[in-house]
Amino acid sequence: MDIIDNELKTNLASGPLTRHGFSDHLKRRIEKRIDEQCKRTSKRFALLSGVTVACLAVAALFLWSGWQNPYFLKTMEESTGIPENKTTAANKPDSHADQPLIRSALLIGLRTDHDADQSNEYSTYRSVLIAPEQNKLQKVAEGPGIFMPYKMDFWKIDTVNVDDPSGSSRVLNAVVASSKSGTAFSEKKTGNPLKLTEKLLYAGNRYVAVSQVFQTPDNHHNSRHEYVWVKELQHLADPNRQFNSPLQEAHVTLRDLFGAAADQPLKELRPVAPAGPDGQRQNTANIDGSGESWTIARKQGQWIPRLAIYESTSSNGSTGYRLRDIPLVLPDSVVSYDKLTDTWDNIQRINPAAIDAFSSPNQDIVAVVTDRDIAVYPYRGQNGTVPSSLLSLKLSPNESIVMVQWASEPYIDQWKQKAKLYLQN
Repeated sequence: MDIIDNELKTNLASGPLTRHGFSDHLKRRIEKRIDEQCKRTSKRFALLSGVTVACLAVAALFLWSGWQNPYFLKTMEESTGIPENKTTAANKPDSHADQPLIRSALLIGLRTDHDADQSNEYSTYRSVLIAPEQNKLQKVAEGPGIFMPYKMDFWKIDTVNVDDPSGSSRVLNAVVASSKSGTAFSEKKTGNPLKLTEKLLYAGNRYVAVSQVFQTPDNHHNSRHEYVWVKELQHLADPNRQFNSPLQEAHVTLRDLFGAAADQPLKELRPVAPAGPDGQRQNTANIDGSGESWTIARKQGQWIPRLAIYESTSSNGSTGYRLRDIPLVLPDSVVSYDKLTDTWDNIQRINPAAIDAFSSPNQDIVAVVTDRDIAVYPYRGQNGTVPSSLLSLKLSPNESIVMVQWASEPYIDQWKQKAKLYLQN
């Protein structure tokens, strides 16, 4: 206790105050003490305020530095549960945070028809592999021909020129993708008249659908004979193929594939056996009870079998066909996966221009086809197709899909390696 405090207490304890209150001397002492106490308090407050401001400044500097530090951001997120600032994450290069997880690869085969005139018509092909790469769905490889998996390898289908004394043929040829065999196709006219043109309509796991056009001179006019066939891939690889008699070439009938299940549709449709370019028929009874001529076509989101009904188209002997639907479901040996996971109404709601669609076996993506492009969308089960495309592949005029193949893990990396090695070369 200091001197002033002791003196004040002594005076206050000496007895009742005089003059109805404090003495002048005591009053002055009290006022002086109060004044000193106020000065001390002011000094402490000023010192405390200065320290507080300095701490706040250091904390602000620390926090500002921390927001620029990725490790600090990660630590803060783990300890507090507060996610990283969205704007900062969005500005990071190569950020695919919004990219959904894709577990499928899509191999598409496309055909473009060039019909400058019937005497010089031809088709070209290309294949595109779409697959996840660097955490994003991308076009991984693209190249000419139909690049397709077959058994334990990859094969390639493309058009080749074959010339013989009877004329020139533009036919389909199948080779192992690593092979360099085959004759390069040229759309230029050769010296020989065009006798045969082949076009790929469908390519699957083992079977292909092919259309043929034979042109033969008849009284100084060309007669035109059109056919469709389903063949095995190996039939296109046969080096001894004969191109003068389409009915004698190896092909797969409806009964070969469906057995007795084909009997009822054939009985109802009563197809006429196709005649060769020379007018001769393979079946003298004129009724096709085996389903010799048929094809695989795309309709309402799935591959379906269609039977060819032959008829004469002109007075010069030309023949053509009409296709009729067959109420049969293609087996897995023809189409390994061909299910549309989303409804057609929902697909058209997302893309009103849709004319076809394909779904992945993993049910993670849906490819929607229009006249101009193929757009790939993520698919989320009960939520359906997400209306935000991951990728769009532009289509050329007169270009259509002839093949869709899917791959899942652990085969995606193998497909990517093979496609980059053999498709882009």
